[in-house]
Amino acid sequence: MPLQRYHHQDSVVGDIINPSRGIRDDMVRRGIQPKNHMAENRRQLRQLAAQKQQEREEAEDLANAEPFKMREFQNVESRAMQAAESMKPEAPKDYLKRKTGLAGGPHMRPIDTEPYAPRQRSRPDVPRQADLIRERQEESHEVVKEVNRIRANMLAVKKQSEARKAAAQNSTVDQEPHKKGEIPEYLKKRKHDWAVEAEQKERAEAEARARARVPPGTRLVSEEEKQALLIELRSSLQIEVKRLNSFSVANDSLAQRRSREECERKIEQIEKTIRDFERPGDLFLAYD
Repeated sequence: MPLQRYHHQDSVVGDIINPSRGIRDDMVRRGIQPKNHMAENRRQLRQLAAQKQQEREEAEDLANAEPFKMREFQNVESRAMQAAESMKPEAPKDYLKRKTGLAGGPHMRPIDTEPYAPRQRSRPDVPRQADLIRERQEESHEVVKEVNRIRANMLAVKKQSEARKAAAQNSTVDQEPHKKGEIPEYLKKRKHDWAVEAEQKERAEAEARARARVPPGTRLVSEEEKQALLIELRSSLQIEVKRLNSFSVANDSLAQRRSREECERKIEQIEKTIRDFERPGDLFLAYD
């Protein structure tokens, strides 16, 4: 059974495995709650909408309000309305109309007009009954060609039977007969479906076995991810070693000693993590 190892989050290795995603992530890691600008914008929008709604309601109330009128003039009618009601409409004037002779007199035809001529009809005259009887007699004397319905039905049935025979022959030609000694297509398809189902079942069982051996709260690290993490750890180790070598021996102050001790602690921790990653076997990391 492969050796199971667990990774606990630390300041150095945790920053390498789970790097910061931005300023807000840095604030959360320092214990500072970042400001929710989206919620503040929504609150301001709701406040502005309520203010606009109040302004609209006030404008509607002002428009529907009755106009102000002093108490002594409340029951007094307008003088303009009284003057309009007192004015009587003028009597209609009798003007002289065109081509009518005297004003108000009866219609008179001019003397020098042309003689009256009746308008010709645009529609044809209604035929007389005698003409209709004569036309019907002429139509009855025409020779009507008789149709042999029995022969026509026989020809139609013959054409339909010939068309059905031709369609049946074409369908039999298109369908290839099954050759003896060969596996039918439906059996081949069913065999393929069974193989696919067996492969899927085997893959699901393998995934279930792999999940069963992973401890809860952790995940299995693949070989590619392990190599990538080792490269990052070795790069961080080189940076810390260069930093340790950059400390001056002559200036041995308290702050200098603390920085050197912190650098040595990080180097030791990174080396231990590299040794754990380089051991053979599966590697499990805790979820961040």
